[in-house]
Amino acid sequence: MIKIDVPKLLALAGDESEKLEKELYAFSYKTASSFELNLFLENEKIPRSIKKQVVADLFPGASRTFLALAGLLIEQDACRMIPRIAREYRGLLAKKSGKESYEIIFSSEPSTEELSAFDRKGFRYNFRVDPKILGGFILKSMKGSVLDCSMAGKLNKMKEEVLL
Repeated sequence: MIKIDVPKLLALAGDESEKLEKELYAFSYKTASSFELNLFLENEKIPRSIKKQVVADLFPGASRTFLALAGLLIEQDACRMIPRIAREYRGLLAKKSGKESYEIIFSSEPSTEELSAFDRKGFRYNFRVDPKILGGFILKSMKGSVLDCSMAGKLNKMKEEVLL
């Protein structure tokens, strides 16, 4: 099993450290939410060069550091490590910047206005879309706290209250 030195990865990213964070997070989300992409990346019969090209096509304009890391993980059949690498990288970057890092889950693609509301708060975030939350958003901190303002969360809370 390959070992990725995440602090060294952060140092290599240099001025593109925040861009790399978003790329790692996006790759982690795509692999977590796409059964087909996982099958493709794990299929030993597909040449690694094709896999690298598909990843490059999925992330147009990606940083060289991201493409090199993705290529290394593809070569080592270790793409399943991406979520762990992304979490560790985000934690190190949050420590370095002195800002808490959050994940924001929306039910649909957020508007520019919705994202700008979070930008004004002065914290770091990545977002993803999960239609299962039905509406609203869920805010998760790296420290583990969760603020659930989703419709699904409210419905579950009502269900629990009714069943008590």
